[in-house]
Amino acid sequence: MSLTHEIELGTTSLTLESLSSVLRRAASTDQQQIQAGTKQLSDWERQPGYYSSLQSIFIDHSRLLEVRYLAAIQIKNGIDKYWRKTAANAIGKEEKALIRSRCLKAGINEADHRLALQNAVFVAKIVRYEFPSDWPDAISSIINHLRVTAREDAGSVHLSRALLIVLYIVKELSTARLQRSRVALQKAAPDMLQVLGALYISKVNSWTGLVKNGGDIESGAINDIDLSLLTLRILRRLLISGFEHPNRHSDIQELWTILRDNFGTILALAGQHGHRLSARIPIEKHLIQMSKLHLEMVRAHPAAFPQLPDSIEIAKAYWGLLVEFGQTFGAQSTTAPIGTDGDAGDDIPCIEKLSLKGLLILRACVKMVYNPMQTFKFQHAEDKAEQKESKESMKTKMLSESMIREMMEMLVTMFFVFRPKDLKEWEEEPSEWERREEGEGEAWEFSIRICAEKLFLDLVINNKDLLIQPLLQVFYNVANPQNGDVLLKDSIYGAIGLAAPVLDQQLDFDPFLSSTLVTEVQISQPGYSILRRRIAIMLGQWTLVKNINRSLVYQIFQHILNRDDKINDLVVRVTAGRQLKNVIDNWDVQIEQFLPHAAGILGQLIPLIEEVDLPETKLALLTTLNSMIVRMEHHVTPYADGIISLLPPLWDKAGDEYLMKQAILGILSGLVSSMRADSQRFHAIILPLIESSIRPDSETRQYLLEDALDLWSSIVAQSTQVSPELLSLAQYLFALYELASDSLRKALEITEQYILLAPQAMLEQTVKFTAAFADLVSFTHKGDTNGVAMHLVETLVQLAYNLGGASAVERVAELADESNFLPQVFLGLRSAHDSHQTTGPNRIHTEVDGIVETDYWSVLARILYASPPGFASTVSASTEQPFDQAIGWILTEWFSHCENIGGTDRKKLMCLALTKLLELGPQDLILGRLQDFMSLWSDTVAECMEYREGEGSEGRDCLVYGDPDALKPEDGMEVPEEERKRNLLFSDPVHKVNIKHYIRDHLQRIVVACGGEGAFQQEWLANVDQDVVEGFGSLGIV
Repeated sequence: MSLTHEIELGTTSLTLESLSSVLRRAASTDQQQIQAGTKQLSDWERQPGYYSSLQSIFIDHSRLLEVRYLAAIQIKNGIDKYWRKTAANAIGKEEKALIRSRCLKAGINEADHRLALQNAVFVAKIVRYEFPSDWPDAISSIINHLRVTAREDAGSVHLSRALLIVLYIVKELSTARLQRSRVALQKAAPDMLQVLGALYISKVNSWTGLVKNGGDIESGAINDIDLSLLTLRILRRLLISGFEHPNRHSDIQELWTILRDNFGTILALAGQHGHRLSARIPIEKHLIQMSKLHLEMVRAHPAAFPQLPDSIEIAKAYWGLLVEFGQTFGAQSTTAPIGTDGDAGDDIPCIEKLSLKGLLILRACVKMVYNPMQTFKFQHAEDKAEQKESKESMKTKMLSESMIREMMEMLVTMFFVFRPKDLKEWEEEPSEWERREEGEGEAWEFSIRICAEKLFLDLVINNKDLLIQPLLQVFYNVANPQNGDVLLKDSIYGAIGLAAPVLDQQLDFDPFLSSTLVTEVQISQPGYSILRRRIAIMLGQWTLVKNINRSLVYQIFQHILNRDDKINDLVVRVTAGRQLKNVIDNWDVQIEQFLPHAAGILGQLIPLIEEVDLPETKLALLTTLNSMIVRMEHHVTPYADGIISLLPPLWDKAGDEYLMKQAILGILSGLVSSMRADSQRFHAIILPLIESSIRPDSETRQYLLEDALDLWSSIVAQSTQVSPELLSLAQYLFALYELASDSLRKALEITEQYILLAPQAMLEQTVKFTAAFADLVSFTHKGDTNGVAMHLVETLVQLAYNLGGASAVERVAELADESNFLPQVFLGLRSAHDSHQTTGPNRIHTEVDGIVETDYWSVLARILYASPPGFASTVSASTEQPFDQAIGWILTEWFSHCENIGGTDRKKLMCLALTKLLELGPQDLILGRLQDFMSLWSDTVAECMEYREGEGSEGRDCLVYGDPDALKPEDGMEVPEEERKRNLLFSDPVHKVNIKHYIRDHLQRIVVACGGEGAFQQEWLANVDQDVVEGFGSLGIV
C-alpha cells in the first residue's frame, strides 16, 4: 500500500496536492488563511503517510520556497512529537524507513541554505533516535557522502551541505542525555576524525597559501574559508564529545599540533587583512572557533589538556595576548570620550573576544590545579596518574609563583580599570550601565573586567601567602587622599574589596576607613563619582566579613545618597542603595547604631526608588528598603507614612510586572511585622491589595498568592481587633482549601489566626468551616493537612467552651455533624477499630493510625470534657447508632489508643475527657471498663505528677501553669497573636486542672452514686485485676 494514498478526513483528503494547497494557505500572509491551514495540518498530523508526504513536497524543487520551508518545519516538529516508538500516534515503521532513505540525499542536493539547514536539523533528530539501533549505517553513509563530495568541483554546494548535516548530527549526539547516544558517537568518532581532519587540512592549507602568496581572497579563497570553518566547527564538538581521553589518540595529537600552528598563522593573517571586511570576518571566526576548542577542552577534559602537544604553551600564549590587549584596555582619564572612541563596543574586535576566551581558559587552568572536578565515575590507576601528572605539570610550568604574581598585577592594573566606553555609557545611559555592572549568574563570562575579577579572586584565595603582602603593599602606596589617580585607586580598591574574605585578618580596616575613606568621599572634584561608587561597593563587601565601624559607614552612605551633591550621580546613588543591603542585613548589626542615621538614609532612599525607571533597579532598592524595615523592627514606625506613600503608586505603575508587586507585598509584610499593632492604621491601604491578589477570579492570583498570604497572615497576627474589612477577607479562605500546595497550609494557618482573633465570628460559620475540613480529613488526605484541620476544629470547640460553656460546645457539635465532619471522624475511627481487631494477611487496612488517630480523639475529647450528655448525643447522631451500642467499640479503641500516645499533654486531655464519662452515672457500659480507667489514671498521674522534697506526698501537676502575665515580654513589645495564643493555652483544662485532684473528685462521686465504698467494691472493683488496683492505690489518689 502506498504511503501517499488518500486518507479521508472530513471533507478533505490527504494527497500531495491537497497538502501542498494547505501548506500554501498556512504560509500566506492572510490571518484567516493561516488559521484554516494550520488547523487542517494539525488534524492531519496524526494520520499515517502525513510526514512522508511532507517530505515528498520538501524534496520537490518545483514547489514554492515558502511551501517547502513550512513542510520542513512540520517534519521537524513531528519528529519531536511522534518519532518515538512509545509516543501516541507514533509514525509507522514503514513511513520512518521511507523518510530515512531520502533525507540525506535531499539535504546534500538542496541549493537553498535555509532549507538545507532545516533538513540537517531533522536528520540529526532522527539520528539521535535511531542510531545505531534502527539506522546503523547513518554515520557511515554521511561519511561516504563526504568522501565523494570532497572530490567534486569547488563550485558545488554538495560538500557544504554534507558538512552541515554532519555538524547537526554531532551536535545532537553530543548533547544527548542517554549514554547510548554518547557511546555511539564515540564509536564513530575515529572514522569521522580521519575524514574531517584531512578535509580541514586540505581546505585551510589551500586558502592560507593563497593569502600568503597575495592571491585574491574574494575570488579564490572564500569558498575554502567557509568550508574549513564549517569543518572546524564539527571538529571542535567531535574532539570534546567523541573521545573519553582525547590525549591518548595520535590522530588528535597530530591535529592539535596543526591547529596550534594554524592559530598563529591565521592570527597574523587577520591582522594583515583587517581592512578587508569580507575576508576578515570569516578568518576571525576560525580564531574564535579554535579558542572555543581550547576552552572546552580544558573544561571538559582538564586531565587531557596538559597532555596534548604544547597545550601549556597555548595557555601562555593567551596570557601574552591578554598582556598585549591590556595595554590599550583601560581609560587614561576619568572624562568620558567624545565621538566614536566611546562606541567601540558596538563591534567587538576579535582581539577582545580572544582575550576574553584567554581569561576563561586561565581560570579553568587555575580550577584544574586548585579545585579539580570531582566525579563518582570509576577511575583506573592510569586515569589517576594522568590527573596527578597534568595537575603538577600545569602548576609547575604554567602557574609558577612568578607567573601568579605577574597575573595578579596585570589583572588589577590593566583589567580592573574602566574602559572609555564604560565612562561614556555611564554618562549617557547610567541606569542601563549600572544594571549591567550588577549582573549576576553567568554574565561574567561575557565581560572582560568581571571575568578578570573572578580570576583574580581565584588566584588570591588559593595563593594567600604569596599574594597578600604584594597586594597590601600596592594598596598602602595608593590609599591616601593626596593621590588623585582615581582610576588606579578604583582598581586597587576593587581588588581589596574582592579579597575581603582573605584580607580580613591581615588588614586593619577601621583606620583606613576613618583616615582615608571618610576624607576621600567628601572630595568633590571631577571624576570622584567613580571613587564614591567604589567606596560603596567596598564597604558592602567588607561589612559582610568583618565588624567595622558601622557608625562611620552609615555616615558615608548617608553622604553619597544625597542627591543635592552633584558628584552623587544616579550610578553612585543606586550603587549605594544596592550595597546598603549588605551593610544593614548582617548578623552582627546593632540597630542602635543605625537609628541616628535612619531618617537621613530613608529620606534619600525613598525618593531614589521613585527616581529610577528600570524595574530591576527598583526591585533591588525595594529589597534594600525591606531589609531596613525588618532590621529596624518597631523603630520604623515614625517613618512608616513615608514608606507607605511610596507603595500604592508603584503598585499601579507595575502593571504586569509581578516581581515588582511581590516585592511590594514583601515590604508591606515586613512593615506590618515591625510595627505590630500600630500597623492597623494602614489596613485601608493594604487590605484591598490583599483582596486583589487572592480572589479566585483574579488574574494576578497565580503570581502573587504566596506573597499575599504572607502579608495577610502578618495583618491578622498583628491586629488587636477585627474590622469588617478584615473579616470580609475570610470568605476567600474556602477557595484556598481546594489548593493542593503550600498555599493550603498557609490558608489553614490564617484560619487559625482568625479563630483566635474573632472566635465569635468564626463560630458563626462553623458549618462552612467544618464542611470544608471534612474533605481535608478524608482518607485521601494525609499528614500535615489532616492534622492542621483537626487542630482547627479542636480550637473552635475549645473557644466555644470558653465563650459559651457546655451549650455552645453542644451547638458546635450539632453543626459539625450536619456538615458531615464528625461522621467522617467516626467513620475513620471505626476503620481503625476494625483494623486493630484483625490480624494476619487478612487484616483490614486503615488510613487512621498513629498521630492521625490522636488528632481525631482530641476533637472528641474536647466535646466530651465540655458536655458528657452532648457527647452522647453526638455519638448517636454521627454514628447513626444508639449511644449504648456505639460506645462499646469507641471505648475499646479509645483506651487502646491511649496506651500509644507519646505526648503527656495529649494523654492528659484524653484522661480528663474519659473520666468525664463517670458523670453519666453508674452505667454498666462505663463502669464495666473500670480496669481500663484505672490503668489510664495510673499512667497519666505517673507522667504528670512530680514530687519534690518538702512538698509532701501530694506532689504537683507539672502541666498546670501559673499566671499567664508572668510570661509577657518585659519590654511590652509582644505580637498581639502571641498574647491570644498564651491566653488560650492557659485556659486549657490540661494546664488548669490538677489531674490527681480531678480523678479523686470524680471517683468519690461515682462511689457515692453506687451506694458507698462497699457496694462499689463488691459490684465493680472486684472485677479489676489486683495488680492494677494496687498500682492505682500506690499513687495516693484515694
